[in-house]
Order: sequence, then C-alpha cells, then structure tokens
Amino acid sequence: MTRHGATRLAMLALGWALLLPGLIFVVLPPPFAFGIFMVLPGIAILVAYSKTMRRLVQRVRARHTTVDVALGAVETRVPGWIGRSLKRTRTRALVDAVRRKRNAKVESDLSWPT
Repeated sequence: MTRHGATRLAMLALGWALLLPGLIFVVLPPPFAFGIFMVLPGIAILVAYSKTMRRLVQRVRARHTTVDVALGAVETRVPGWIGRSLKRTRTRALVDAVRRKRNAKVESDLSWPT
C-alpha cells in the first residue's frame, strides 16, 4: 500500500470514528449532547476523502433545504479545512453535474450517424 493509500485509509477511519459516536452523542441529554462537535469534523473528513460521502451529503442538501441552510451557515464559522470540505457539497455542484450529463446526452442524440 502506498503512503497516499495509507493516509486515505487512516483519514476515513478517523472520519467514521468521529461521525458514529457523534451521532449517538447528539441525541443524549445535555452533559453528553456535544456530539455535533464530533459530527461536523467527521463529515468534513469523510467528504474530503470519500466521493460517495460527498455525493450523499450533496443529495441530502438538495432534498432538505433546512440542512442546506444550516450547513451553509456553518461553512463560514468553522475552521478553514472543515469549511472547504463542506463547500464541496453545495447543491450547485450537483445541479451542474446533472445539467452537464443531460446536455451531453442531448448533443449525442442530435449528432448525425456516421
């Protein structure tokens, strides 16, 4: 395994190690209710190192405007690397990708057969 692969694997493990307990802590009563401080860095790490997680967060943001607004507000208030990772999940990127795919299909349907 290359150094890049080992780093990626370690960061994915760290992301999941922060996200899963953080989700549990979010629903606990006040002394333990600081799970959001684990969830946000966990999601940011997973978004930075996992294309699947990035697409999942994009879909959630596209379907739920309250989540999109909340993450949009958080993007500017968190440390730089977390904000940059969350900005990569903006729904605009998802809309643009769908539009490009649709336009490519239309252009291929309109081209003359050879």
